[in-house]
Amino acid sequence: MKRITLVALAALFLTACQSGNNADLAAKVAALEEKVEKLSTLQTEIAQRAGMGALVRPEQLAFADGHQIGQNTAKVAMLEFTDLQCPFCAKFNQEIWPELKKNYVDTGKVLFVAREFPLFKAHPQAPFAALTLRCAATQNLYAEMKDYLFANQGTLKQTEIDAELTRLKADVAKHTECMTNTKLQEGVRDSTLYAGKLGLTSTPTFFIGLNAGNGVTDYQELVGAKSYAEFAAVLDALLAQQ
Repeated sequence: MKRITLVALAALFLTACQSGNNADLAAKVAALEEKVEKLSTLQTEIAQRAGMGALVRPEQLAFADGHQIGQNTAKVAMLEFTDLQCPFCAKFNQEIWPELKKNYVDTGKVLFVAREFPLFKAHPQAPFAALTLRCAATQNLYAEMKDYLFANQGTLKQTEIDAELTRLKADVAKHTECMTNTKLQEGVRDSTLYAGKLGLTSTPTFFIGLNAGNGVTDYQELVGAKSYAEFAAVLDALLAQQ
């Protein structure tokens, strides 16, 4: 809408007589652009509050501080929103992800970025699990802890997590301190809020498109633990265009 409006305004100035000098016209265009931008922002906010965020998604979806796996120079990116207590997310991680990682991520074709979307009303321990994973990542144990959390869904116990950290030769005291890190807690919260603004309602949700460096563009959405063949078809089609 913004692009069309600005084109129409430009046509008006080019085809109709206007009083004032070029500086006046430039100022008017700038003022109109600002108004259009504010209206667009307001429209987006209203849609998001009404639960229709999917209708006003931006052209680029942010990686933010999501956990990146693969080469950041890859042409294609796959952005995941996951809930560590979601059985379908576990299915993807255990049955589909290993082969996708081997054939697309490890080969440098695709950058995979994982962000959190803990559905805390359905899974009260999901935010805790998300923070646990973030803290494990600070000790380079992201993959190992993610596998553990998915394999042990249900009632998480700190004593059992500590035992797993010990088995992985992690610094348990450092992990305990990390769990009180406000910045990491806010990271989980911000990722959850962002997913909500995008209109996401279920997990896992994936956006597959072009890697813009700090986000994914020209994306398409896949929801649920699709088959390997379905993911591969989307990825292959994108890669063939590059």
